[in-house]
Amino acid sequence: EFSSETIYRRFQSVRTPSKSLMAYLFEVDYLDHFVFVLTDGPVGPVVADVRFVRDAADPTEAEIAFIVGDAYQGRGIGSFLMSAI
Repeated sequence: EFSSETIYRRFQSVRTPSKSLMAYLFEVDYLDHFVFVLTDGPVGPVVADVRFVRDAADPTEAEIAFIVGDAYQGRGIGSFLMSAI
């Protein structure tokens, strides 16, 4: 679960992400938009993700973002995912 503070840190907004933003986040092509997702077990909920989106003007640059569920913060998951990407 992600608190309003965690959502704010990720999206710079306390509101739930819009449907269009959620659709964008799921449009992953694994080339220009790549994501690693961490779940709590094989069929458990998503507890963290890290992603990059390449800059269309300069594909050698990308925006990187990550989010870690509140109950999982402070365990090195963000660092692990950042090193994986």
